[in-house]
Amino acid sequence: MEYFSTTRWDGAVDLSWYNGTDTEFTLTTPAQLAGVAELVNSNTTDFAGKTIRPGADISLLRYEETGKPW
Repeated sequence: MEYFSTTRWDGAVDLSWYNGTDTEFTLTTPAQLAGVAELVNSNTTDFAGKTIRPGADISLLRYEETGKPW
């Protein structure tokens, strides 16, 4: 079964999927993937020994505004 994200990323960051006890995480939204970046860039979380898997075809394209190229 394949899952495809139909939602454009609006810049939101989702950290609700993360907890310090699990060792495997399956991410399905752009906001969850942005959450990984937030945790890594803040130097508050160590992902050593943890596995992060994509559970969908995640597009990081943001919404388009007239006159602003992305």
